[in-house]
Amino acid sequence: MKPWPRLLLSFTLAVVWSISVSAQTLLSGVVMDASKNPIEGASIQLSIGQKKTVAISITDERGQFSLSTKGQADSLYIIVSHISFERKSIRLGAEAKDITIVLSPQQTILKEVTVKTPSLTQRGDTLTYSLRAFSGEGDYRLRDALKKLPGIDVAESGKIKYQGKEISNFYIEGLDLLGGKYNLATNNIPSSYVSSVQVLSNHSDAKIDKGVLTDDVALNISLTQKAKIKPVGSYSLVAGIGENALYQASGSGMIFKPQVQVIGVLKAGNIQEFANDNTTDNIAGEKASTLASMIVGDISGATPPIKRERYIFPGDYLTSLSTIGKLSENATLRANVGYGFSRTRYEYGYNLDFVDSSRPNITIHQQTTPTERKHTPFLEIEYKNNGDRRYVQNKFSVKASYLSSDIAETSPSVLGNSGLKGRYRDISFSDALSLRWRKGNTQWGVSSSVGYSTAPTAQIMLLSNGLEQLAASEQFLSKISLFSSYEVKRSRISFPISIQYKRDKLSTQSIHSTIVSNAINNLKGDNLLLSFIPEYEYTHPLQKYVFRARLDLSSDYINYLNMGTWQAQHRKTYFRFNPSIYLSYKLNALSDLRVQGAYTEGVGALTDLLTSAVQNNIISASIGSGMLAQTKTLHLSTDYRFRLPIEMWFFNTGVTYTYQHRNLISSQTISSGLVNTSYIPQDNGISSLNIFASLTKQIQSLHTKLSLTSIYNHSNQSMMQNGVIYEYEGGSFSLMPSVVSKPLKFIEINYTYTLNKGFSRIKNRTQSLRAHTHDIRIDLKPMPKWSFKLAAEMNSKEISPGHWAKLCMFDIGLTHSNKSLRYTLELNNIFNEQSYNYSVFSGINTYSYSYSLRGRELLLSITLTI
Repeated sequence: MKPWPRLLLSFTLAVVWSISVSAQTLLSGVVMDASKNPIEGASIQLSIGQKKTVAISITDERGQFSLSTKGQADSLYIIVSHISFERKSIRLGAEAKDITIVLSPQQTILKEVTVKTPSLTQRGDTLTYSLRAFSGEGDYRLRDALKKLPGIDVAESGKIKYQGKEISNFYIEGLDLLGGKYNLATNNIPSSYVSSVQVLSNHSDAKIDKGVLTDDVALNISLTQKAKIKPVGSYSLVAGIGENALYQASGSGMIFKPQVQVIGVLKAGNIQEFANDNTTDNIAGEKASTLASMIVGDISGATPPIKRERYIFPGDYLTSLSTIGKLSENATLRANVGYGFSRTRYEYGYNLDFVDSSRPNITIHQQTTPTERKHTPFLEIEYKNNGDRRYVQNKFSVKASYLSSDIAETSPSVLGNSGLKGRYRDISFSDALSLRWRKGNTQWGVSSSVGYSTAPTAQIMLLSNGLEQLAASEQFLSKISLFSSYEVKRSRISFPISIQYKRDKLSTQSIHSTIVSNAINNLKGDNLLLSFIPEYEYTHPLQKYVFRARLDLSSDYINYLNMGTWQAQHRKTYFRFNPSIYLSYKLNALSDLRVQGAYTEGVGALTDLLTSAVQNNIISASIGSGMLAQTKTLHLSTDYRFRLPIEMWFFNTGVTYTYQHRNLISSQTISSGLVNTSYIPQDNGISSLNIFASLTKQIQSLHTKLSLTSIYNHSNQSMMQNGVIYEYEGGSFSLMPSVVSKPLKFIEINYTYTLNKGFSRIKNRTQSLRAHTHDIRIDLKPMPKWSFKLAAEMNSKEISPGHWAKLCMFDIGLTHSNKSLRYTLELNNIFNEQSYNYSVFSGINTYSYSYSLRGRELLLSITLTI
């Protein structure tokens, strides 16, 4: 660059920076008493003319505060207040930057009052909810009570979110007893054991990272004194009658001491599913652990948009033991061991309507009854030493799965009366070690992980034609990383380097009853990944914003080989240059804005070289392209969060846009009884836009929580079907208002309305379907110790333009509570509804389903809480 353009650029940047700095006032200081002791929790209010508030802050444990606002300092007032000191107002001078404020003690003569614990308090980045102030009569489990807290959402899977952000840690009295399996706590700890729930924003699990701004949110539950001073537990027995005899027995014993915590759970029953729910890692997520189980493991079928307990006939068993002990002030040892067994059975029929440009649409009809049995033992041991200057963590885990699925065909199709059997078993081991330490302004770290997984047997047997599909796989993965970061003033520069080696093996074979076919895959793959990911971070002096820029520089060596029937090989080194940026900007004390952008280049997996077809369902088979998929992805997102915790207003909204360019296009070949999925070399792109918004307001005087959630998404993509490329445009819109209200002492109302509308557009053909759902529950307490429940679920869904399917299901229940005992009598699906119909768009095609429902059921339960 020539000298004069460089000078002009420097001058422009200097002017812009000076204007930005001059447009705002940066103010910090300390609040203390006459003895120069810092005052924590003092309210700092920055105002124009003592009337218009422009910024708010709270002093920390050192009495310090910081504020920033637009305008000149000499036009501002700072107002300081504290419950134990006299209120003080100061007019700021033009040069005010760092000030010291001394408060005088305040003596107050209190009149006779009734003291109530605040339902919600804020202290820095921590919100504390008094659980009793929000929970109701029907909220026996902690999970049910958490749903009542403003700003917190609990999904049907049990995942917990705060203002749309999934939590990163779940603590019980400050200890991470369960890791990601926190459903064991929310499902089994009675809400009466919990006194308060804390939301920890800007959270970091490692103390060594204190002061580093993060997006992570954690939850910590504080227990009642009763739960902390002696062993406690909850035990229940349920018996009933429906289409079959129904039962469920469960027990959970717990110890919560300062130095040790234990939760043991034992359950068995055929009324509700609980095994998978309680063994799922909600933080790390659950993925198929092996390639073989991924391609042939799950043959069970579709999932309707209604509660699973309405159509699933379960049979579950669960036993687990979780314990954590403090070895020292910073060191803990945690162990989680358990076993879950889940059996599910249900029945449904479907019509798959596939578009065909050269002839009338192809429709495939099936009536199926899937039955699935899954065993999931697990073991996890973690040692952690979490100090201010050193962090050590070692986590060992082993888990296994054994799945068997049977799908019976009960009505004629092109394949005739037939069925499908699926089996797989896999096991995986992993060990991860992380060590970090700090010296001055420099932090160092080293980590290593090793893992091995194998699926020695995976098979699908198609009974109609004697076809047996076999698969087996194993994987070895090892990774070593070195890390260093250096802090200078408000900047931090990180230099992580890692090397990862992965070796995969995958074999498949199709066998007919009379001959062995030529459809054989025998794949081996080696992958060596070298990564250097430098990152720069700048944090504003008053933590008004944080900016991060990252550059992922990597060398990816791939050597994949298929020595099966149709051989294929891919050997190449890829060099990637993937930049990303992140900006978190605190607009004021009440709101913040986050902007992220990333460009990534990726390559496919070993399964792309599956050149022989693999049967993975009754009507579907898949085959790889024989060449590696390559993608280029641009991802942009922004989200805005606003909160007035004391007034109990919570609002968040965001927009996400993604564009992906691919070298392979998805292709389906449809015949009258089989769907073959493959990938064809053809450049194409997929774009998607997602907009969401969520608003929560708690009206404490009316004991009412109002929520409104809205989601819109839109996508464009190309896909091939029966040799024709279609440009597909689709989207959906959903609106979900809900209210939880206790207008009178003896009545509580829970109501949620859901509106969904989906559309698809192919050439000149446009389809649009709508659905309405009303979910209501009313709890009445006509007299002490007695409560009555009335629940209804009403669905109206458009199965074709102008034609609606409706479903209304009602439940009632009566509960009597006597100290530690609860007796409940329930009658579910009072009017014995038998089926539920719905339709969905899948790409350019339309799928219609009809599910059989569980009939009327009468249940009697007894629960003991000690």
